[in-house]
Amino acid sequence: MAKIFAIGEPMVQLLPENSGPLRHVLSFKKYMGGAEANFCISASRLGVECHLIARVGDDEFGKYIIEYLMGKGVNVNYVKSTKGAWTAVFFVQKNFPLPNRNEVYYYRTGSAGSMISPEDVPDEIKGADLVHSTGITLAISKSASEALKTAFEKAKMTSFDTNIRLKLWSGEQARKAILSVLPLVDVLITDPGDASLIFGETDFEKVIGVVKDYGVSLLVYKLGEKGAAAWHEGEKASTQAFKVPVVHDIGAGDAFSGAFIASWLSGRELGESLRIAAAFVGIKLMTEGDAETYASLDDVKKFIEYYSKF
Repeated sequence: MAKIFAIGEPMVQLLPENSGPLRHVLSFKKYMGGAEANFCISASRLGVECHLIARVGDDEFGKYIIEYLMGKGVNVNYVKSTKGAWTAVFFVQKNFPLPNRNEVYYYRTGSAGSMISPEDVPDEIKGADLVHSTGITLAISKSASEALKTAFEKAKMTSFDTNIRLKLWSGEQARKAILSVLPLVDVLITDPGDASLIFGETDFEKVIGVVKDYGVSLLVYKLGEKGAAAWHEGEKASTQAFKVPVVHDIGAGDAFSGAFIASWLSGRELGESLRIAAAFVGIKLMTEGDAETYASLDDVKKFIEYYSKF
């Protein structure tokens, strides 16, 4: 079984019962969220041992996150409860002001998760098959950014999802920070929007040429409704997305990244890993919550078999 560490901030998602502006919402549903936590859950669901390095508040939401992660098979030995700090939350505004679109509002500045530092990075990650993080961890604080770099410097192999959130920092800040860590990245996961901001390119072939110069050996290019493509040391593969009724898309990108990495580290070929990741996302999109319906490998196989009939 492959062993992965991920470093980043887990959060609580508050999802309205109804659509419209948050000021008119009367009730919310509570879910787990956070890019690296979602990544860990998806990888764990597909049979990979995943450890999350993080901080949460010593509060009820922090306890909820730890219990939730444990229930999903994620190792929480390196998730620290921080006294005097609070667990970050984010609210989702559904279908307003644009139809079939969600707006996300973060309440995370100064949270326990943003206090993670290089001292929180254990030497045990040196023995892991891969260490994962995202651009969100670079964005939330200076100490979190330094913790990410420390983790990547200790790792045998790294994966990094650019995951740019312009509510957390400016495009130029994101570009500079991501380019600064790219020499430490083995597997780069991105999409045309982020690639345009970072590299000034959206064409898959041109992005390959740019990232090769930084030492990236595997590029995963997420294309949303068009599927995904990947390149690894001269080999290329692609997959179409599965057409499903979309109920909730937050957490879909994290699901794809975790499922792809888990499949690839388990020895599957590039194309098969992309296909499994696409199916994993297809199942996730049909229900509410970030990670509530992250599927098992058996579920994914049934899903692919069902869609192969059409």
